[in-house]
Amino acid sequence: MEAVALIQCDLSEPGITRRRYGRGFSYSGPDGKKITDAALIDHLKSLAIPPAWTNVWICTDPRGHIQATGDDDAGRTQYIYHPQWRIHQDEVKFNRTLEVGDALPTARARVTRLLRREDGDRDKILAIAFRLLDLGAIRVGNEAYALQNGSYGLTTMLIKHVQCDGSTVRLCFPAKSGQTVDTEITNKNLVEALQPLLDRPGTQPVLAWRQGSDWHPLTSGMVNDFLREVTGVEMTAKDFRTWHATVIAARALARGSTPTQAVEEVAEHLQNTPTIARNSYIDPRVFKLFDQCHTLNARTYREAERNLRAFLERT
Repeated sequence: MEAVALIQCDLSEPGITRRRYGRGFSYSGPDGKKITDAALIDHLKSLAIPPAWTNVWICTDPRGHIQATGDDDAGRTQYIYHPQWRIHQDEVKFNRTLEVGDALPTARARVTRLLRREDGDRDKILAIAFRLLDLGAIRVGNEAYALQNGSYGLTTMLIKHVQCDGSTVRLCFPAKSGQTVDTEITNKNLVEALQPLLDRPGTQPVLAWRQGSDWHPLTSGMVNDFLREVTGVEMTAKDFRTWHATVIAARALARGSTPTQAVEEVAEHLQNTPTIARNSYIDPRVFKLFDQCHTLNARTYREAERNLRAFLERT
């Protein structure tokens, strides 16, 4: 792709609009006049804006970092970005994820100390959230999805979704996009910290701390703030999924798996589709190095984590 200088779009500015016309669509400029220029219409069609989107806004400049927005069937605003912007953002994301990997040993040690504390204050509940994200690769969740769609994540899963047995915790709940999270995590400190939280009605959120007679549930914002505090990296909960997806893929290729098999292993861990696993979570440098006959040298998962940055930076 030929590089172009992108411009930052202002979504409050008038843009090109789309409306139904016969079996297709017609487009109008910010001035309301119908667009008839064939080259411009071809460009607009090339954006592949889903037909079901409503309230479509299209950037008037093909160099805009956001090319189009629209509302999906659920009323959520969706975005189509310029391909170069996506490439740039992916580079930022994967480089940030390596910073997360560097910070994990120190952050994990701090979280373990918090999990071992006797009191169940807010910091201990945040430590539980960290450990679940780190070992379970679950989404952080938000209250709107739980209320509107009945789908859950870390901060919204209920007591009835969690079972502890020995040193193992099982999470089972309906998640985003019709997926079902059903995963087991073996970690003694985590289970010992979780068990006191389960002695409440099953319809209450698991991750909550007690203050007086009231229980206060965690929010995704609290969790992300805590992650940034303990790692020193401007990260979010999603970076855990990116980090572990890349480690798992690199280890799978080192064991002799094909790229397709490696992606399928990651998809199973994330409980997502292989397409999303490869396009959104696995650092593409893993496959680039594999094509050059380079694989990660590591006997254990922790060793793979320690060696991953140096391995990827060979590209």
